[in-house]
Amino acid sequence: MRRRGRVVGVVVALVLAAGCTGGQGEPSEPATPVAFDGEVVTAGDGGGVAELTVPASGAYAGRTRIAVQAIVVDGPVMELRVAFTPLGGAGASPDGRVALGDMLERHPLIGDVTSLVQHEVIEGWHTDLQRAVTPSGVPVLYQGWFAAPETRVEALDVVMGPEGPTFRDVPVTYR
Repeated sequence: MRRRGRVVGVVVALVLAAGCTGGQGEPSEPATPVAFDGEVVTAGDGGGVAELTVPASGAYAGRTRIAVQAIVVDGPVMELRVAFTPLGGAGASPDGRVALGDMLERHPLIGDVTSLVQHEVIEGWHTDLQRAVTPSGVPVLYQGWFAAPETRVEALDVVMGPEGPTFRDVPVTYR
């Protein structure tokens, strides 16, 4: 039987995800400050893409452009597409090839502040973070599928992990 994912209620909106590190039995460590001050980007007019360039992303020391596309709900699932473009810079790999997993240490979360619900990627329904590799300056696409919201929503927030940016009000489209 395939595990279809889970929807987890949260008390504090997606910001809580930034402090959720460690697993069972591990001592929790204090959260480290984000190099770009926890950037929050609003998708704006809902045209489909919210974009941000960060000085470092995950284990990748170079600058990274992160572009979130509109979330698409299709029946019981929703698809998230995010393009990551390594831009090089100080500390970037000399061979210029970067794995998606270096720019994205863990799968993004999708949240709904209104209903206080957080959606996690469905296990096995996502781009392989280590096999997706790209040269500097060329985008690589992350795709992940999540359980669809129980009620119709117009926009959701996307969190790129504990040290990554948050994209607010990403438009949701329905098929």
